[in-house]
Amino acid sequence: QQTVFSGSWMLVATWDSVEMYEDENDYGNTFQGILITDGWRSYAVFTYKCGLLEWSGGATIGFYAEGDFYMNHPLSGVNSTQIACVNGDLLWSNVVYSLNDLGPLPFLPKSSTVSYLPKVLDGASERIDTNEEGFPFGNSKQYQIYVGTNGYFSFGRPLSAHQPSPFPNAYKFLVAAFWADIDIRGDDGGEIYYQVHSRGSKSVSDELLDEVSVFVSNSQQTVFSGSWMLVATWD
Repeated sequence: QQTVFSGSWMLVATWDSVEMYEDENDYGNTFQGILITDGWRSYAVFTYKCGLLEWSGGATIGFYAEGDFYMNHPLSGVNSTQIACVNGDLLWSNVVYSLNDLGPLPFLPKSSTVSYLPKVLDGASERIDTNEEGFPFGNSKQYQIYVGTNGYFSFGRPLSAHQPSPFPNAYKFLVAAFWADIDIRGDDGGEIYYQVHSRGSKSVSDELLDEVSVFVSNSQQTVFSGSWMLVATWD
């Protein structure tokens, strides 16, 4: 699974020397299934041993939740002895499935303490200071960020660039969510707001940091726990 996982709850079930219905050969078949979760991610682990699974008929190995979220093992429906002996030299074989389909990250909720950008053309927020650890970007750390009206974050200085161009360009240390010539003037022009979340400052910040951290961990197949976060919304 190429990730670090620390389970908090686990169910282990063992089918020990079970027989196939109306099987004259009277084989004893042993295998084990494990369900494990950390409260967010969950996995199924199936364990077989070559020589302990002599199932002469077909079987289904996999899972189905709902919709199109399901998986069938390639050896489902065929002589299941092959599953147990796929790693014959090692005797033991395992099948691991991730049982999560977390889907996309939705918009984070808007709080009552957000800051708004002025409703002007090509504007920017006030200076936003990171925590003392800074924000690693490229080979350096940045400590000051600005939210731009035109759909980007700029580091170190505010920008008024309204003409988008592909990277690399003249604007270094720029992260573009949707760089375009945006006009928020007037009552119908929409609004842009942002909020900083720092771990330990407020309980809601910790909850949102955890939510985004888990999403990043799963999407990047790694373990990540954010300590500081800037959320900007162009609405």
